[in-house]
Amino acid sequence: MGDGVPNIVYLLTSLATSKNKLFLVEEPENDLHPKALKALLDLIIISSSFNQFVISTHSNIVVSYLCNTPESQLLRITSVPGKLPTESIVEKVASTLEARISVLQELGYSFSDFALWDGWLILEESSAERIIRDYLVPWFVPRLARVRTLAAGGIDKVEPILEDFQRLILFTHLQPIYKNRTWVRVDNDEPGKDIVSKLRTKYVDWSEDRFQTNDADQFEYYYPTVFAEKVKTVLSIQDRQEKRRAKGELLKEVMSWLDADVARGHDALEQSAASIIADLHTIDSQLSI
Repeated sequence: MGDGVPNIVYLLTSLATSKNKLFLVEEPENDLHPKALKALLDLIIISSSFNQFVISTHSNIVVSYLCNTPESQLLRITSVPGKLPTESIVEKVASTLEARISVLQELGYSFSDFALWDGWLILEESSAERIIRDYLVPWFVPRLARVRTLAAGGIDKVEPILEDFQRLILFTHLQPIYKNRTWVRVDNDEPGKDIVSKLRTKYVDWSEDRFQTNDADQFEYYYPTVFAEKVKTVLSIQDRQEKRRAKGELLKEVMSWLDADVARGHDALEQSAASIIADLHTIDSQLSI
């Protein structure tokens, strides 16, 4: 077991059995996988309804998770430079966008221009993200260049990425500014249908059409028809690692073909990806509302 396991077991036991207690927790992120850390933080938030917590951390995950809860307070603690014995300065972090971004940057989070996009389009795989971002948007719906595309890297990662994104935006802006300005598009297979149903149930105050499956059960079916046989061959591969590698090679081949003759590529995608282009136009119209 890792060093963090015995500590976390003790803390979990305390969280499950304590009421009206004060918890002093030092750097809960130590020796914990980020996924396990997030699960722990969820339990701390639940326990905070009847316990009080004072937590020190150097983790942007801990900060963005816990400081979205009602009545939470974020403090920055620094030392006076060159003074011995050491003297600390404790200051309350203002509830402003600039102050909260500054905290995340100090903790190693590269915020960049993260908050400046008009909307977000979360896609299941990198193949869909590359084709939409590099070809369909600039060629057919150029106004959507103001929307950031993001590949989840698998259907099982779509929901966690959306949750983390919403939590980070809420932490920095103190309000859900991307509600109904975020779209999720996944393949029309059973896992894709399941995640769309789950997200619609979870985000009941969002418009249902923000979560949709494409018409096809694999994005590769939207490649130009000249690649139809290669698509069938690649998608028939049973070994997951080999299939992933083959899909990556096919994507490179398709992009090279599109780049070699823009007019030809434009006409080909206009036919093969017509339903995706129509959906992008719908997103564009929804963004303008």
